[in-house]
Amino acid sequence: MKKHKKLLAMLMALSCMATAVPQLAAPVSAQEVVYDSFELNYDGWHGTDTSIELFADDGAGFEASRGMKVTGRTSAEDGAASSKGLYLSGGINYDYSMQVYSEKDTTFKLTLKYIDEKTEEETVVTLAEQKVKGGEWAEISADYKAPDDTYEYELTLTNDLTDDFIFDDVKVTSEQSAAVAKAASYEKGLKDEFADYFRVGNIFNGNTIKNSSIQGIILKDHNAVECENETKPYATIVQNGSTDTNVKVTLNSCAAILDFCAKNHIAFRGHTFVWHSQTPEWFFKTNFSDYGSYVSSSVMDQRMESYIKNMFNAYASQYPSVNLYAYDVCNEVIYDGTAKSGGLRPTNGTNGQNGSSAWVRVYGNNSFVEKAFTYARRYAPSTCKLYYNDYNEFASDKKECIKNTILIPLHNKGLLDGMGMQSHIDCSTGQWDWGSTSSYLAAMDDYLSLGIDVQVTELDISRDGGRFTDQQQAEKYKAIFQHCVDVNASGKYKGKVTLVQVWGPNDDNSWVGKNNSGQPNYPLLYNGNNQAKTAYNYVTSIIPKEKWGDGSNFNGETPVKPVEPNKYGWYFQCGFEGDTSGFSARGPASIASSSDTAFVGSNSLYVSGRESAWNGASYKLDSRAFKAGTEYSFSAIVSYLNGASSDKFHLTLQYKGSDGVTHYDKIASETVAKGEWVQLANTSYKIPEGASDLEIYVETDDASTSFYVDEVIGAVAGTGILGPEKKDPEPQPQTNLYPVVKTQVKDHKIGFKWDAVEGAEKYGIGVYQANKWVVKKQVDASVHTWTSPKVANGTYRMVVLAKVNGEWVKADVFKHAFYVTVN
Repeated sequence: MKKHKKLLAMLMALSCMATAVPQLAAPVSAQEVVYDSFELNYDGWHGTDTSIELFADDGAGFEASRGMKVTGRTSAEDGAASSKGLYLSGGINYDYSMQVYSEKDTTFKLTLKYIDEKTEEETVVTLAEQKVKGGEWAEISADYKAPDDTYEYELTLTNDLTDDFIFDDVKVTSEQSAAVAKAASYEKGLKDEFADYFRVGNIFNGNTIKNSSIQGIILKDHNAVECENETKPYATIVQNGSTDTNVKVTLNSCAAILDFCAKNHIAFRGHTFVWHSQTPEWFFKTNFSDYGSYVSSSVMDQRMESYIKNMFNAYASQYPSVNLYAYDVCNEVIYDGTAKSGGLRPTNGTNGQNGSSAWVRVYGNNSFVEKAFTYARRYAPSTCKLYYNDYNEFASDKKECIKNTILIPLHNKGLLDGMGMQSHIDCSTGQWDWGSTSSYLAAMDDYLSLGIDVQVTELDISRDGGRFTDQQQAEKYKAIFQHCVDVNASGKYKGKVTLVQVWGPNDDNSWVGKNNSGQPNYPLLYNGNNQAKTAYNYVTSIIPKEKWGDGSNFNGETPVKPVEPNKYGWYFQCGFEGDTSGFSARGPASIASSSDTAFVGSNSLYVSGRESAWNGASYKLDSRAFKAGTEYSFSAIVSYLNGASSDKFHLTLQYKGSDGVTHYDKIASETVAKGEWVQLANTSYKIPEGASDLEIYVETDDASTSFYVDEVIGAVAGTGILGPEKKDPEPQPQTNLYPVVKTQVKDHKIGFKWDAVEGAEKYGIGVYQANKWVVKKQVDASVHTWTSPKVANGTYRMVVLAKVNGEWVKADVFKHAFYVTVN
């Protein structure tokens, strides 16, 4: 049954994580090559343009499951797309099908694009074009065989309107499963040799992800993947629609790579948030325009925080099963030419030109680095380690500058976990040679001596157009891998080298494939024909094969350093003195640091522009400090100056339960008199068992109230936090505004029976659809029963509402909602 799909998807994901067999795909059956249900991940689907957004909507899919909603369309050509080159092949007949839905009558169109391997000519064929009645789900299907010697196989779904639409259950089946045919049994490789020591990584880009031979190299040798360019700022920041406090992001460019990692259980490394290169100039300018003026550092703080927050949220919402284990927060900040005097990059060109940095231009210094790590630590998952990454990192002056201005201070503040050594070097071995083996390995030990992790992030060893031999290259590759093994096996820095990553799958796919004279550098472990080189054989001789492990189930990660409370027992304290202290607006509300009033200091957080009671201000709890099933002390001081004489305020926890559904739980509530500061506090609040994605937020019963928040603190359980003297509020009439409801399902009809609500003028049967509550049926106040017409199989989230004083009562609606299952 479709209603069980989400649970099955989760169970399959957990099962696969436990067994992790390397293959190009794991079909549900021998004939099922592709099945995209969207119950767990986005399965490689993305908008046809960055302005098109895809949203996996719980309850909006086929048979009330999770479906993929397509929004932001301005043209009939706008829609959703996904490359299926990982799973399909030319010369095989496939059956394609999917479920589609539109509120209006429309004609859906499903196309397939393939590319000729020899000529690179692109061909787009229409697989299906079908009229669909509005308000009803329909299946569109077709069978097609693409020519031999083709690749890509990108599916695109559109219709002849510009309205939103939803699709679900994408299936491709065949009598012959191409995915199984491609997935030859891989012998063990580098990931297995070093399974007891560190991860072995490599990179994909938009072209190599389509190459089945390169996919085979990755599956054999690697248990970590990074994008060469597809997660850099220029590929992920969306210009249209971005604001200073909400920078839009997209994972379109890396969707196929993330899908590959999800399907094959390969860890993913993010690269990068803050870089002087490959970041659009308009990101630093007013109105996000190339023609604007440079913004202030305070505005850039907001943009940077929003970008980092939204990127982590995008990974979590679109590919939650992918292990995002590491991230380069800042890349190449230190300038070689000024390393002796602080390392500032020049600002006399556009961002990236001649090493110029718009970050330095806006801030005037490198203070943005600590801010970036602060935001990254705030929003990163607890299992994701944070790194600074740079090249020429072995050069003495630059190394000292990196250590003293970035690594040491940020590690001491708990913001940074390690150093990413890019490791773009040649085969030099002499004591005074640039990037010699000895100077490079000494630099690694110097970084390790700080107590931080080290990751070799972009390793390539150039033969410099033939100046060095194949043998010399092999010896240097072996020396680096051997040193990393020795370090991890020693007592001094044991386990602190956590990754050795090669920057490219083969010599034909390297950014340093040729030298300045156009001669080949042959920098990697495989040649252009995907044959292992001498260097590869040298590296695989380090560990005796009988001692190789299972790199597909790598479990050698050292944990992220836990957060410790300060001397007062506080894990965090938000005072809003000049900034929003990591708070975000909830819903359409606006937030800002304000000097209008404050409980402590000069400023508080002002929350305005609210449209609903749940709109307010939210703060993401650090999962390293706040654990499910554990008690904590929370406090927030609140006030308001305009409106009714009193209002009810709530400090609430939003979390995702073990059932995958978002839940809400009140931490503390108080009635607040206008003009008074009141404390919302609970010194022994227990976070529910199985909870994740924790956020606290402040809201009120009255949707129109603008309010102030100050001194928000999370602390060790039992910690008393000083607040204003508590005053007894005026007594408020207590009224039960939600009826007690009983339901019964018979013959696919749902019967409702409820108690009376005092003062009710009408009752309404509400259903949660498309991420909002919809009143499906209204009855008079004298009626206390109702039976629905026949409904489809599924689980429905419902509520019975009362209309009192001309308004539907919706405060705490989720608390009073219930589920009804029809089967």
